[in-house]
Amino acid sequence: MNDTAGDLSRVHWASALAILLWFLGLHTDVGLCNDANWEQRFRTEYPAAVNHIESAFGSIQLKTKREVPQPDREEPLVEQHAYYANGENLRLDTLETAGGERARVATPTRSFRLVKSDGTSSYVVEELDVSTYQTARESIRLFAKLPHAAFCIFEVPFLEFVQDERFSLIAAEEVEHDGKSMVKITWQVPDWVADVPRGEYVAGGWVILSPDESWVIYEYFYNFRMNVYPDSGIHTVLEYAESVDGVPIPKSITRASVTSEGRRIAERYESVALITEPAAMEQFQLSAFEIPNNVGRGGSSVSRYRQLFIAFNFAFVCGLLVFIFVRRRSRNHVHDRKH
Repeated sequence: MNDTAGDLSRVHWASALAILLWFLGLHTDVGLCNDANWEQRFRTEYPAAVNHIESAFGSIQLKTKREVPQPDREEPLVEQHAYYANGENLRLDTLETAGGERARVATPTRSFRLVKSDGTSSYVVEELDVSTYQTARESIRLFAKLPHAAFCIFEVPFLEFVQDERFSLIAAEEVEHDGKSMVKITWQVPDWVADVPRGEYVAGGWVILSPDESWVIYEYFYNFRMNVYPDSGIHTVLEYAESVDGVPIPKSITRASVTSEGRRIAERYESVALITEPAAMEQFQLSAFEIPNNVGRGGSSVSRYRQLFIAFNFAFVCGLLVFIFVRRRSRNHVHDRKH
């Protein structure tokens, strides 16, 4: 069994031991086999640290490259991304991809998605003011992994797991990572995945964080079905470069899929260019894409889906009118022949 799978197996043994101690009355807390000092520091310091991290990442602009290995090709699939932030205002442009370019924007007052198909020179609205700010922000976090991996497991902030009432901190231990003293948190949350029967799935794994660097994540292993497939999951490793307001900014992420058969690189992100200042507010408006800002607010909608819907209905009505006209002429022609 590989090291990552072995780590996860130890999660189950540690959990079972803690539960046994609690049952025997030797322990009053399922997590008491932890280093109590590190657990207390983590629980006390981490919420404020995440706010500090998000604040720092709300004042940068970042261009990244994503590479995805292709099983049937020597060359990987390559995408270019441009990330813009100004406080709670977020934008992600996906560039140089097969099928065209996309832009996602999330602000507290307006969220939208745009698309520019191959062979065209302008964006059209794909979705406008449909998603809530939270949903639009999670979508950007999911695709803009580099600026959010410092505090997120995929698109979900690790703090959301920690603050869930079902969260169980199984172990908190000091480890050495890249020559630095860090903390490894082993954890699990039952029934995390929505829309599945309760008790069916247990999410969890381990996270290595740097308490001296605002508790940013350096490495993690995550498995949302650890009770079903204990040897499988996603292993992610981060490397950092320069800092903003004391918070390290990731320069690369390597994400691998781990199964009982081994480890396979799933994707890799690299920082191409970093600007350590917030993007101008104009970058989060439709006008940044040469679309009127009043679209959807008393203006005419340019939604691609609405365009297709209107065009389809127009064609249907025209076809229906032609059919009625031809049928009436045919009936009149038969009537004239009978007389």
